[in-house]
Amino acid sequence: MPSKWGKDLDDLFEANSKATAKPQPMQKDRAEILKALLVAIGGKMLAKDARKKMHLSKERFSNLLLICDFIERKPYHLDRRQDVIILKSELVRPNC
Repeated sequence: MPSKWGKDLDDLFEANSKATAKPQPMQKDRAEILKALLVAIGGKMLAKDARKKMHLSKERFSNLLLICDFIERKPYHLDRRQDVIILKSELVRPNC
């Protein structure tokens, strides 16, 4: 259903959403740092701890997690308010 504002506004919104979907070079660097951090830790880490180690604000870290396709977020089993980030890779063995 087209919006009441017309096709021009819809085209502008679509172009803006496509432009924001691409990660910026700084985001790519931070994504690689996050990936290396998770590999070093063993593949799992609390999101709060990863954010603090990377010295990022909550907003920037949240945006970083949105563009990272190599991680999975799950709630922490002891405190559902916290998230655990898990590396989606077969290179890292889970800690047993």
